Parts: sequence; C-alpha cells; structure tokens
Amino acid sequence: MSRGLSDTRRLTLTTMIILMSILSTYIITLYNGNINMITILVECRRSGNQLTIAVPYKLNDSIILSFIHSVHKTPQIEILKADNKGFYLEEVRFKEYGAGVPVSPEELGGGVMAETRGFIVYRSINEHLGKEIMLDLKNAMNMSVRIDGLIITDKLCDFVKITTAT
Repeated sequence: MSRGLSDTRRLTLTTMIILMSILSTYIITLYNGNINMITILVECRRSGNQLTIAVPYKLNDSIILSFIHSVHKTPQIEILKADNKGFYLEEVRFKEYGAGVPVSPEELGGGVMAETRGFIVYRSINEHLGKEIMLDLKNAMNMSVRIDGLIITDKLCDFVKITTAT
C-alpha cells in the first residue's frame, strides 16, 4: 500500500512550486529599479488555498484575457493595460456579433474598428475598469490570463483577483 500524496495535495503542491519559481524570476526584475514599472498583485485561489504574488509590470505591456465566448463558442480576446490608477480595456477581439458582444467601439467608451486575421477588433478603447479585476476561471470556458510571462489558467486557479498595487 502506497502512502503518496492525494491528487488534490499533489496539484496544490505542483501549483505552489510553479508559482514560486515564477515569483523568484520576478523578484530579480523588481531590483532593477525601473520607474516605468508598477506592481500587480495576483491572488490565486483553488480548493480553499490562496496564494498572492507580486508581478512587476512594464507600463506599456499588455495583459491578455482570452476565453471561449459562452454563447458563440468562439475565441474572444481582451487586451488590458495598467498603471497606478488601475486597469484599462484597450482592445477587444471577437469572431462574430451577437449576444454579449459590443455592437460598436462606442459601446465600450470609444475606439476604432478593424478586421485582423478573421477577428473583428475594437482598438484604442481606453475604458477604465478600476484598480481590481476579479475572474472566475472555474466557470469560464478555457479562460487564461497572461501578464508578462505569467500565464494563469483554470488548471492553476479557480478564482483570480488582479490588483494594481500603489
């Protein structure tokens, strides 16, 4: 009879090891003292466990949210930017119009429309979303969050809270 770790503990341990290795990479970046950077706090919750890591973020980089639209069953991508005042929706990419999809960039606060690689794209939206974003990865379809080299999926976290640190 083997006395190994349960699947839940093994997954939790694996998740912690992955996130800690990513964190150690970011700590090195933090010591560069770059004034064009802010810190984004990423709080990951799964099965009653919680881990918060500080992610250095270059002010012109993108935060990418991607998921499968629940009605259309097609990919949708939202590109955010951040500064010390919070998060901003900069771009939305989707495959088709319909339920839950903005009809025009004006519906999102402004911007311009284009078509790129089979996607309808609304750019230069610049809609302020606040200092905190909460995402339910467990109930979303194939959602992932990418901040620099950090990729968070429902395999790592059920729930993610992203905050700009002041």
